[in-house]
Amino acid sequence: MRCSVIVLAVCTMLGARVVPAQAPPDAHAGSESRAAGDSRATPELRARPAEFGPNGPATPASVAVNGGIPIGQVIAAVARKSGKKFLVDPRVAGDVVLFGQAAGDVTYNQLLTILNVYGFAAVEASGYVEVVPNAVVRQEPLPIVTGKESLPDDAYVTATMHVKSASAAQLVPILRPLLPQQAHLAAYTCGNTLMIVDRFANYKRIEALVRTLDVGEPRSTPEGCDRPPPSQRDGAAPK
Repeated sequence: MRCSVIVLAVCTMLGARVVPAQAPPDAHAGSESRAAGDSRATPELRARPAEFGPNGPATPASVAVNGGIPIGQVIAAVARKSGKKFLVDPRVAGDVVLFGQAAGDVTYNQLLTILNVYGFAAVEASGYVEVVPNAVVRQEPLPIVTGKESLPDDAYVTATMHVKSASAAQLVPILRPLLPQQAHLAAYTCGNTLMIVDRFANYKRIEALVRTLDVGEPRSTPEGCDRPPPSQRDGAAPK
């Protein structure tokens, strides 16, 4: 009886099927399979971010955010539209971030504003519109105006303002903080006159402030300004 039990147990052990445990699905293989599936996506879904945004094709505004429009392209568009010839300083470079307007729609006056925002200036001379850094605009042959002209607000000009009652020299430290760094303001003491180099719009503003401050009795000629020229001193006859 004992032997029969042992034989039965051995037979049972020999006849049992060993089923190996199944490994869990390979996560890496699944990701590769999904990647392979993605590779079959349509070209529209695999478009570059510069061409497509999260809500569809990129707009000019989003292109501007991603890098802007080269300033040379804006100048070239204005040159074609206005017929003006532009001579661009090699230091003029950068991208213009422009919203709500295409580069081809920019007018010449609007270009002056854009240049001013990006630190440049345009000066018309010798048949060209010279585009230069505004740091050197004071040395350019700017037009001399009287205030009665009609010019673009962002055109740089040179002007003088005669002061009758106030002291021109004392007005300089009052008005100078209202001018940008590239502008110029100085006083000719003997003539009680201010000289300014700035954009036309800001010159008009400074002129209005001077007229507001220039009140009272006319000033007398400062001491030393009424002396005769050297050729007429000591009885010398004028030449």
